[in-house]
Parts: sequence; C-alpha cells; structure tokens
Amino acid sequence: MRIAPPKRYLRFLFIALDLLIIVLMVRVLFGDSNKYQDWGNDASRYQCYALAFVHGEKAATDLGNQCAFLVNVDPQQLTYPQARIIRIMQKVHVPSAIVAYFSAQSTSRRFHDLPHEYPMLVLIPLTFGLLGTANNYQVTFSYFEIAICILIYLALVRWRSRSSAIAFALLMSIGTEWVVGARFDIYPAALTLFAVMLAAYKKWNWAFVLLAFATLLKFYPVLLLLPFLLSQQREVQVKWSAWKRWQPLAIYCVICACVMAVSFLLYAEGTIAPFTYFGNRPIQVESLAASVAWLQNVYHHSTGQVYFALTFGSLNMYGPHTTLVSRLDTYAMVAGILYTLWLQWRYKIDLATSTLLILLVIIVTGKVFSPQYLIWILPLVAYVGASNSWWLGTWTVIGYLTTWIFPYIYWMEPHFEWVPLGPLFFPVTIARNFLFAGFTLACLVAYSFRKPLQQVRPLFRKSLPLQEEVPAPEAIGV
Repeated sequence: MRIAPPKRYLRFLFIALDLLIIVLMVRVLFGDSNKYQDWGNDASRYQCYALAFVHGEKAATDLGNQCAFLVNVDPQQLTYPQARIIRIMQKVHVPSAIVAYFSAQSTSRRFHDLPHEYPMLVLIPLTFGLLGTANNYQVTFSYFEIAICILIYLALVRWRSRSSAIAFALLMSIGTEWVVGARFDIYPAALTLFAVMLAAYKKWNWAFVLLAFATLLKFYPVLLLLPFLLSQQREVQVKWSAWKRWQPLAIYCVICACVMAVSFLLYAEGTIAPFTYFGNRPIQVESLAASVAWLQNVYHHSTGQVYFALTFGSLNMYGPHTTLVSRLDTYAMVAGILYTLWLQWRYKIDLATSTLLILLVIIVTGKVFSPQYLIWILPLVAYVGASNSWWLGTWTVIGYLTTWIFPYIYWMEPHFEWVPLGPLFFPVTIARNFLFAGFTLACLVAYSFRKPLQQVRPLFRKSLPLQEEVPAPEAIGV
C-alpha cells in the first residue's frame, strides 16, 4: 500500500518546479546578452529618449547616428509641432503669459524632451536602463523586462493557477524570445493583467488605478475602459447618483488628466504628438491589412506598384488597395469591439475574456502588427485559456510563426527594405495573420452560442442581486 507524501513535501516539490520553470524561461528570454546590444533595436531608441529627457537633447545626440531621429523628425510624424501649437494659442487669444511660457519650452532643457511616439509616463521604465553603464543600456533594460515576466508568473501561480503560469512561461518563451527584453510592452501588459485580477476580487478602485497607469504607458488600454466599466457598474448595487458607483471611473480620469497636464506643462509638442502619430501611420508589412492588400495586388497583377519604406520606426507598405483595406479594418475594429461588449452584456463572457477578445480585435484589425504585440495578450491567453489544449496549440503555432518572421526571415535579406520581397515573408505572414484572425473569429462565434454565466440583469433599473460573477470562464473548445 502506497502512502501519500506529506503535503509539506508536495509544497517544496511545487516550489522547486516553479523555480525550474522560471530559470528556463529566463534562460530563453534573456539568452545571450549580445542579442540586446544592437544600436538599431528598439531599446537603443529608448536610450535616446531617456537621455534626452534626463539630461536634455544634447546628451542624446552625442551618441551620434543612434539618436539622429530625435533631430531629423519626419514631418509626416509631427502634425502639431511646437510652433503650430503656439500659433493656435495666439489665434484663440490665450493670455500672453501662457503663450510665453509654452514658447519658452525647449528640448535642450532637462526633463522637457518627451517621446513623439509614447505618453510621458513611459519614461519611467525607459530610465531604468540608465542605472547601468551607457554601453550596457540595452542589457540593463532587459533585466527589468524579464523581472516583470517573473512577477507575472508568480502572480498567476498565486492568484490563478499553476497551469496558467506554466502556459505563460511557455508561450512567452516561444513567441517573444527576441522582443520581450528589448521592448517596454511588458509593463502595460502586466498592469492590465493585474487590473483584471483585482477586478475578479471586486477591488475596483485599484483595478481602475492600474488600468489608468497602463493607459499612460501605451494608449491601447484606454479601449479596455469599456469592459471594465460595464463589469463594475453591474456589480455596484447603489443608486446611479451615489459616489460609490462612479468613484473608480473618477479615479481613472483624475490620474490620466493629472499626468497629461504635467506632460503638457513640460512640453506641449511631445504631449500631443503621440495622439497623431498612430493616426498618420501607414499599413505595416506584418499586419493582416498588409496581407490582404498584398493578396489583392497579386489577384489584380499590380504588385509592381507596391513599394515598401522604413517610416514611423517600422517597415510599411504603400500602393494600391492599402487605403481601402485600412478603412475597412477600422469598421471591422469598431464592429468587433461592440460585439464583444454585447457578449459581455449578455453574460456570455466575463471581464477577463472580454478584455482578451478586445485586444485580439484591436491587433487583428489594426494597421500595425509588430511582434511585441504578442506581449499584450499572452498573459491574458494564459489567464483565460490555460486549461484548453486547443488554445495552447493555436498560440504555440502563432508564437512560432511570429518568431520565424522576426528575426529569422528579416535576417535573410541584406537590406531592411528588401525583407517583404523575399520568398518566405508574405506566405509565412499570411499564414500567421489568418490563423490569428481565425482564432479571434472562432472565439466570437463560439461564445455567441454559449449559455449565459448567470441571469441577464438590466443595467438601468433596480433588480434583485444575482450570484457573484466567476473570475474567469472555463476556456471553450471550438
């Protein structure tokens, strides 16, 4: 007769398992430190932003060509330069003292030069890399990114399940091996995941605080305010005029408004630039929109009119059908978000699933699909669908294809602009994008036929309290 081991031994066994998985994940994600020491990668741009903010633009330009983009700004990327903002202020008769204040703003002064691509708050994680030597900024920066991955793993073990944590480590190792240490996207992704976890425990004020900071790091989480607000409003059993009902939303708005106000006082041009930056961007070559446009040009035998250029910090596609496809993608994004909210309204999905689906819709219908976008969603994929082998299999394939595209297919061509002309680029990209879109569509359809998690409760009138919503639904099979 076998005797079951004492629980304390099982505890040590699981701790050892977690440590082993963390070590393996760190080994894969960090790998050889030389892969992060490249002045042309994203982390090198972050070094320029951090130096320009902390010490003034002159300190960054001393690095030479690495930071040349700070001085040679593409006019297409900057719709509202500082001079135009001043002219608008004068036109609407802003007091002369205020106009003089903003006219005196200069990027040569410390703590004034803000990134044109991102909100001001992103400078906090970007300055972490300055804690090391100047030659090792990228490596020092990657230490903090991987530390956040470890924190997410431990949080999933503690507040979700060990299977979710293991799924997270596996998917991140496969799909983000070459980007997680060179991009800051893990910060808003972690804050979004932790906000979902807090919401599952009805800690709404703190959930909205984290969501606000995620938004101020990268603007995409602002769209997640809709599912969070819908879920929170249904949980609160008080009058519509009660402060408790609107307190989390007020906290979110106050945090965002205060940070943006400080940013505007530091440098108006750098505050407004991120809002127009994405709107002016063309279709990026790895996006689903680029895949569809390329197939249309192949069908109409017009691929000779298509050309690719390095603009807005990425490789983009220009030519016939790109404008039409971009417009249709916008309509599809709006429809996908509204349909996801309807599923949440009907209790077909909970907040965690709604958050994940909205992010999937944003990526699949967006003009840009950079490899780091997987960082946005993989923590939530592990949180929602770790128990479903169909989910894990699909995302393993998507991760492998994404890593194959970048960096390996990119390395096959001697010049960056030649990458889309290679024989493998569009076939592999199309396969990845169609699998991504198919997964998103399959989830939306499958959840549509799912039974409600609980009785649908009207939002605009009083009703009897219902049973507490589960933190996250069981992953579905399709």
